[in-house]
Amino acid sequence: MKYVAIGRAALRFPRDPFDAVVARAAGLGLEHLVDGETFAVFVDGATPRIPIEGGGGVVLGRAWSREEQPAPVELIDASIADPASLLREIWGAYVAFTVAPDKATVRVLRDPSGAVGCYRLSSRGLVILCSDLAVADALGVIEPHVDWGFIGPHIAYGGLRSIRTGLRSVREVLPGMAIALGQEDLGPTPVWTPAPFIASDQQILEPARAAHLLADEVKRCVGAMADAEKTLALELSGGLDSSILCAALADRAAVFAVNCATRRPEGDERRYAETVAQATGTSLTVVELQQAQMNLLSPAAKLLPRPGRSSGLDAIDQAFLKFGQSHRVSAFFSGGGGDNVFCSLRSAGPVVDQMRSQGLGPDVLQTALSVAKIHRTTLWSVLAQALKLARRPDAAMRPVLRDGFLRADGGLSPPDPHPWLDLPGLNLPGRYRHIHSLAWIHGLIEGHDRAAYAPMVFPLLAQPIVELCLRIPTWLWVEGGIDRAIARRAFRGQVPDLVLERRTKGRIDREIAGAFDAQRPALRDHLLGGLLAQNGVIDVEAVERFLRRPLKDSEAGITALVALADAETWARGWEAYRPPDYGRAD
Repeated sequence: MKYVAIGRAALRFPRDPFDAVVARAAGLGLEHLVDGETFAVFVDGATPRIPIEGGGGVVLGRAWSREEQPAPVELIDASIADPASLLREIWGAYVAFTVAPDKATVRVLRDPSGAVGCYRLSSRGLVILCSDLAVADALGVIEPHVDWGFIGPHIAYGGLRSIRTGLRSVREVLPGMAIALGQEDLGPTPVWTPAPFIASDQQILEPARAAHLLADEVKRCVGAMADAEKTLALELSGGLDSSILCAALADRAAVFAVNCATRRPEGDERRYAETVAQATGTSLTVVELQQAQMNLLSPAAKLLPRPGRSSGLDAIDQAFLKFGQSHRVSAFFSGGGGDNVFCSLRSAGPVVDQMRSQGLGPDVLQTALSVAKIHRTTLWSVLAQALKLARRPDAAMRPVLRDGFLRADGGLSPPDPHPWLDLPGLNLPGRYRHIHSLAWIHGLIEGHDRAAYAPMVFPLLAQPIVELCLRIPTWLWVEGGIDRAIARRAFRGQVPDLVLERRTKGRIDREIAGAFDAQRPALRDHLLGGLLAQNGVIDVEAVERFLRRPLKDSEAGITALVALADAETWARGWEAYRPPDYGRAD
């Protein structure tokens, strides 16, 4: 899916640059869908589009009704075309363009799932919105200046997104935000936030009712999204989230499941995947990953606005791409984001949440025991952490990379705030962490190589599912000492007990560690002589000391070093970037 919207920042700017970029878009074969005096919207031929009644604009992507049985939306009534109404009346994977009656302004809304990208670039009096930077590159409007002050906090805080990106001239319109082009030219404004759904009067306090509603909502959303595809490949790890997806997709003939396994036991989940596939009647293919396939220094082929997914996962991406091409799939479905949506927390936050919501009583003690059971620790340890969290509900905003590889004077300050975390007065640390994890997950759904062949679909991030899960108190998600308890309860009898009772997660860390060890000399040259070092992002001495350690003493820091190597590769890609030579339009 590709689109670009071109706008003049104000009428006082000349038309020449605007007309030149519009002509370039037309020359690329893009279809001119919407225009006004100061803006124009173009899309490629493969992009689904839903017209807004009366020529009032267009919704790019797919959308469904909020009915009991979601129906594909084919026409948007003009009375619900404003961003707030769209969020209330439809859900899906889309970016909406609503044209004002005087055609002087177009309002742009990105849906809360983040399935369709939206980036804002400013250049010579123009404001450009695009689905990805490959479109902007084709138009010759990227100014590739790396923001070195962004890189350290981005890595230190695990890639939590804000409007800011790693390029000075590029900003992101985050999921749930709206922006205006044309005479008003309003900056990004949050329209959808978690706040209404976490209100006390919205909470679902009965576990059985919460599980029933969740099962119904997942089946509705997953079914609607699957019906839009001809053939889909499901990433079936054998974990809870992908197994729930597989159960929701049961009895659909055009679903192929793929499981990636390693030779090491911790990365081999095929037993679980095979059990789920057999129970749901789903065709399963197992692909065995090899350490030799993991190139931690593969060149940056994608024009991403930030350092993205770990290169250690590229082998999985390539396996799915190969499978998708051979089976001609129309989409790749993934349970990614399930941990985040289903409130898998590594903290005592639910204890504090329940105490502050219901008062101190035996139920709070039971929740503390449940948290202790999940994390295999003592009750006293949980209570001690609960006391700390009670004093600082926003403790999720702390660095996740603490290995000393970043220079403290430039790498550890908090990133710019995410609008979903602007929750004044919230004193529930578990709920804060839940929302934090929802905001964080959008950094992992971009940059998949397979998406160039067919779209990546993350059904568990659908707006109705997220809104429902925000209405379920955090302490219900840990009930009985079970992680993601409501999700497990919702699909009891549909997902095999082998998976529902599982308490471990598959990992390929050892494979990545082996690749790291084999590529250590090249990684040393890559990092110590690279752009991150030259621009004061990394502590060169700390990185060098770590790279001298034997593998058995260094596994804990490998993830951090791979993230730095990925950031270095990303930065070198932009350093070498050369835009198309169109000449200056002004």
